[in-house]
Amino acid sequence: MTYSTNCRSLNHDKLNDLAVHIQERNPDIICLIETWLTEFNQHTASINNYNHFWAHRKDRTGGGVFMYVKDNLPSKQLLLLSTPTFSAVWILIRAAANQKTIYCCVYHPPGQPKDKCDDTRNHLLDTTQKLLTKHKSAHIVVTGDFNRLELDEYQSSFNLSQVIDFDTRGDATLDLILTDLPRFCVPSKLAPLVSNDHCCIYVHSQPITAFWTIARRCVTESRKVAIGLDVANYDWLCIKNVDNVNTKLEIYTQAITSIVDKHCPVKRLRVKPQNVA
Repeated sequence: MTYSTNCRSLNHDKLNDLAVHIQERNPDIICLIETWLTEFNQHTASINNYNHFWAHRKDRTGGGVFMYVKDNLPSKQLLLLSTPTFSAVWILIRAAANQKTIYCCVYHPPGQPKDKCDDTRNHLLDTTQKLLTKHKSAHIVVTGDFNRLELDEYQSSFNLSQVIDFDTRGDATLDLILTDLPRFCVPSKLAPLVSNDHCCIYVHSQPITAFWTIARRCVTESRKVAIGLDVANYDWLCIKNVDNVNTKLEIYTQAITSIVDKHCPVKRLRVKPQNVA
């Protein structure tokens, strides 16, 4: 389970409110955006029984991201980056022997010029590619406040879906969660932390060991030959003698479908999601 919000300064009151949310929801991973923390006060945001990963702005106050991972989940820091225009934390979590997930928490400030927006997009594209090359079987979860940053190229490059379907600040959806396993993520909208205007997001993750049912045809060279012979021996005069072109098409489609179904029938298989091509 993942909990995420843009807290817009992680002060004492918001930490107390966050503690209540943690007690109620018991999330495995917590992603906080715009913490406004520094290396001098980050210790004030420690939470018992969680490991901490952070990227703080160094040029001035503001921005920054902070991730918490339950200490019973094997986690590894991959990359921490903070620039004047965005912050990102990348970690690897092993939920089981063969289940690896790359998590990233991002803050991209509003009102950035095109070259700075390109910097954030290029960072996401390059880093994701490098990490997936090294961790080939890993899944991806990218969360954060993107402030309307255009992400179509990034999503299509890694087959990621955006799963948040509600407003996260006012009437805008600024806080996103991108993942390659959208059907296993069930997001809920929670009330904002005290004195905040971004809602909190709680994502219940269904076990990725669940099975999908897919439809497949078994196609072999011998079956292709058999289909070709049946097509060659079919009495196509039944189409030639029909005047209406739509009727011709319907008869042709039914004939081809019947031949293919005969030799390569559709079979339904239960597979794990990482085995779906």
